[in-house]
Amino acid sequence: MKLIIQEYGLTLLAVLVSGALIFLCLRGNAGDSEATESKGILSEALYHGNAQAGKSYEQQEDRRVCSSLMAQDAPLIVCHTYGIKRGQSIDWSRIFDARDSQGRMVPIRVLSVDGKKIADDFSFEKIGKYQVVVEAVDTYGKRSRQRFQLPVLPQTGMQEGEEL
Repeated sequence: MKLIIQEYGLTLLAVLVSGALIFLCLRGNAGDSEATESKGILSEALYHGNAQAGKSYEQQEDRRVCSSLMAQDAPLIVCHTYGIKRGQSIDWSRIFDARDSQGRMVPIRVLSVDGKKIADDFSFEKIGKYQVVVEAVDTYGKRSRQRFQLPVLPQTGMQEGEEL
């Protein structure tokens, strides 16, 4: 026995001290008044690690969905000029349409013509070129605004003094 202690004494002592430290880390500090409720440092860390693992999947999924929405392009607004005539009532849905990143139609809204807000019922009273600002918002709240230049032609032919 004496020979074993001389040969393995330091190793045995190190193993006992390490075991005691691991036991205290797992069990907690027994001297505390909250000892029955508190967990050891290591077990607390393991517990929080597992609890965070459940949350992190949900958070990762939320981040993935959010980033996929953020990566989507804003709606694309297209202008189809079909020969706008002076004095003609305008149907904006025949001139403009918009599609979201999945290709679905998105409603458009004409914000202004030459910097002036307009009503729903609109007609161009003079021939010329007009700056029209159009907006489209998709179901995810992605907003797109574009400015278009629309030519307005005379109803039948050019009259004196009128120029395009």
